[in-house]
Amino acid sequence: MAPAGLALSACKQAEQGDNLVVRVYNTTNEELDGRLTFGVPVQSARFVNLNEEPTGDAAQVEGSQVLVPARPFRVLALEVRRSPVAPATR
Repeated sequence: MAPAGLALSACKQAEQGDNLVVRVYNTTNEELDGRLTFGVPVQSARFVNLNEEPTGDAAQVEGSQVLVPARPFRVLALEVRRSPVAPATR
Protein backbone atom coordinates (compact mmCIF):
# COMPACT_ATOMS: atom_id res chain seq x y z
CA MET A 1 0.00 0.00 0.00
CA ALA A 2 1.29 3.42 -0.86
CA PRO A 3 1.88 6.19 0.03
CA ALA A 4 3.07 6.02 3.62
CA GLY A 5 0.22 8.23 4.93
CA LEU A 6 -2.32 5.45 4.38
CA ALA A 7 -2.98 2.82 7.06
CA LEU A 8 -4.72 -0.50 6.55
CA SER A 9 -7.63 -0.61 8.96
CA ALA A 10 -9.23 -3.93 7.91
CA CYS A 11 -8.99 -6.67 5.31
CA LYS A 12 -11.66 -9.35 5.55
CA GLN A 13 -14.07 -11.49 3.59
CA ALA A 14 -17.27 -9.65 2.71
CA GLU A 15 -20.32 -10.50 4.82
CA GLN A 16 -22.03 -11.68 1.63
CA GLY A 17 -20.09 -13.47 -1.10
CA ASP A 18 -16.42 -14.25 -1.63
CA ASN A 19 -15.10 -10.73 -2.20
CA LEU A 20 -12.66 -8.94 0.08
CA VAL A 21 -13.53 -5.81 2.02
CA VAL A 22 -10.59 -3.49 2.58
CA ARG A 23 -10.70 -0.40 4.78
CA VAL A 24 -7.98 2.22 4.58
CA TYR A 25 -7.44 5.30 6.73
CA ASN A 26 -5.71 8.46 5.52
CA THR A 27 -3.66 9.61 8.51
CA THR A 28 -2.67 12.93 6.93
CA ASN A 29 -4.32 16.31 6.42
CA GLU A 30 -3.83 16.04 2.64
CA GLU A 31 -5.71 14.16 -0.07
CA LEU A 32 -3.59 11.21 -1.18
CA ASP A 33 -3.60 9.12 -4.36
CA GLY A 34 -3.57 5.65 -2.85
CA ARG A 35 -2.35 2.46 -4.49
CA LEU A 36 -3.36 -0.88 -2.96
CA THR A 37 -1.44 -3.87 -4.29
CA PHE A 38 -2.81 -7.41 -4.02
CA GLY A 39 -0.98 -10.70 -4.54
CA VAL A 40 -3.50 -11.74 -7.19
CA PRO A 41 -5.08 -10.00 -10.19
CA VAL A 42 -8.13 -7.88 -9.33
CA GLN A 43 -11.22 -8.15 -11.52
CA SER A 44 -13.06 -5.14 -10.07
CA ALA A 45 -13.32 -2.91 -7.03
CA ARG A 46 -16.05 -0.61 -5.82
CA PHE A 47 -16.48 1.75 -2.93
CA VAL A 48 -18.79 0.66 -0.15
CA ASN A 49 -19.88 2.20 3.13
CA LEU A 50 -18.97 0.72 6.50
CA ASN A 51 -22.07 -1.53 6.28
CA GLU A 52 -20.60 -2.94 3.03
CA GLU A 53 -23.37 -1.37 0.94
CA PRO A 54 -22.24 -0.09 -2.48
CA THR A 55 -21.99 3.67 -2.86
CA GLY A 56 -22.29 3.38 -6.65
CA ASP A 57 -18.70 4.32 -7.43
CA ALA A 58 -16.15 1.98 -9.01
CA ALA A 59 -12.47 2.21 -8.16
CA GLN A 60 -9.80 2.17 -10.87
CA VAL A 61 -8.12 -1.22 -11.27
CA GLU A 62 -4.75 -1.86 -12.95
CA GLY A 63 -3.86 -5.56 -12.88
CA SER A 64 -3.30 -6.42 -9.22
CA GLN A 65 -3.56 -2.80 -8.05
CA VAL A 66 -6.49 -0.63 -7.03
CA LEU A 67 -6.07 3.15 -7.25
CA VAL A 68 -8.05 5.23 -4.77
CA PRO A 69 -8.31 8.90 -3.83
CA ALA A 70 -8.10 9.16 -0.04
CA ARG A 71 -9.50 12.28 1.59
CA PRO A 72 -7.75 13.73 4.68
CA PHE A 73 -8.42 11.95 7.99
CA ARG A 74 -11.08 9.69 6.41
CA VAL A 75 -11.69 5.98 6.24
CA LEU A 76 -12.53 4.54 2.84
CA ALA A 77 -13.92 1.09 2.27
CA LEU A 78 -13.67 -1.03 -0.87
CA GLU A 79 -15.14 -4.33 -1.96
CA VAL A 80 -12.57 -6.09 -4.13
CA ARG A 81 -13.36 -8.94 -6.51
CA ARG A 82 -10.36 -11.11 -7.31
CA SER A 83 -9.94 -12.43 -10.85
CA PRO A 84 -10.74 -16.12 -11.23
CA VAL A 85 -7.67 -18.33 -11.02
CA ALA A 86 -7.31 -21.04 -13.66
CA PRO A 87 -6.95 -24.53 -12.18
CA ALA A 88 -3.47 -26.03 -12.31
CA THR A 89 -2.87 -28.63 -14.99
CA ARG A 90 -0.70 -31.69 -14.64
